Amino acid sequence: EKALDKIIAAKTTLLVQMPFYGTLSYLLKFVENENIPTMGTDGTYLVYNPKFVLKLPDDQLRGVICHEILHIANGHPWRIRPHHIHIKANFAMDYVVNPMVLESKLSLPPGCLINEDYNGLPWEEVYNLLPDIFGKGCGIGEVYQAGSLGDREEAGKGKYITEDEWKLTMAQSARAHKASGYGNLPGFIDRMVDGLLNPKINWKEQLDYLVIKIISKDDYTWSKPNKRYLPQGLYLPSIYSEEVPLLAITLDS
Repeated sequence: EKALDKIIAAKTTLLVQMPFYGTLSYLLKFVENENIPTMGTDGTYLVYNPKFVLKLPDDQLRGVICHEILHIANGHPWRIRPHHIHIKANFAMDYVVNPMVLESKLSLPPGCLINEDYNGLPWEEVYNLLPDIFGKGCGIGEVYQAGSLGDREEAGKGKYITEDEWKLTMAQSARAHKASGYGNLPGFIDRMVDGLLNPKINWKEQLDYLVIKIISKDDYTWSKPNKRYLPQGLYLPSIYSEEVPLLAITLDS
C-alpha cells in the first residue's frame, strides 16, 4: 500500500461522511516529504512523511488530515511570525485545534496535546502561557508560514491559496454540508463561519500585530547570544533594533 493511496482513500471517506472537511481537503496539494516526522501545512501544501501515514489507522489518518485543515481554517499559517519560537507556536496551535478535532467525532493518535485550560483561547494567548523550552517534536504536525512550502511554479502556476480564498471555500463548504442533509456541523464550525460572514475585529490581535510590525528587529548582535540555540551548544547572534518608534496611545472614555 502506498501512502498517497491511503491519503486519497481518507479524503474520499471524508467527502462522503463529512463533506465540510472532505471538500477542504481537496484544496490542498499533498506532497511526500521524508524529512519531516509527521505532517505539516502552509495553507497550500500539506506535506507528509509516508512512514507516518502508513502506520496510522485509517480513522486516525482522517483525524490528522482534519487537524491540519483546522490549522488553516483558524488562519494559523497567516498568523505565525518569524519572531515566534517555532516549536512553541506549534504546540500552542495544537492545543487549540485538537479539541476541535475530537468535537468533530474524529480520532487522533495517542498522546496528542489536550489541555482544557486552553479551550476556547486563541493560540497567541496559549503561546504566552507556555514555556520557551521544549523537547524535540511538534505534536501531531507542523504549521509553516503561508507560502513557505513547495515550488511556486507547481502551486497553481505560481499562485498560493490565500486566506480569503480559504474563508470563502469554508463558508461554501458549510452551506453545502447543511444543504446535503449530512447533519449538523460542530458548534465551533458554525461560530467560525459566522465570524467569516459577520467579522468582528479583535483589537488586541490588531494592536499586537501593529506593534510587532513597528518594532521589528532588523540587525544582529553577538553581545547577546540567541537563547533558542544555547541548549544545543550553539553560540549564535540575536536580532535587535536600536530604533525606538514613537507610540501614541489614546483612551476614549
